[in-house]
Amino acid sequence: MSAWPHGAVARLLTVGGASVDIVQYADGRLVAVCTGACCPWEKATGVRLPDGTVDVASGLPVLIPAAQEHAANCRLMRRC
Repeated sequence: MSAWPHGAVARLLTVGGASVDIVQYADGRLVAVCTGACCPWEKATGVRLPDGTVDVASGLPVLIPAAQEHAANCRLMRRC
């Protein structure tokens, strides 16, 4: 398993040995991305507040179940 990417707030192991990383970027976006070779799965969420920030607390309850479901089914292995 590789080092966690910068900004990662959670990581789930897939059945294929890759990971699904939930990353918060500097602009506040929350994105879940599968690291399986050629896996196109990605999900982004977050509620943008009036001051321009993103409410992470409202985004994680959406992303974590989606990431768990994907991790439980993705058989693609991590690219070396």
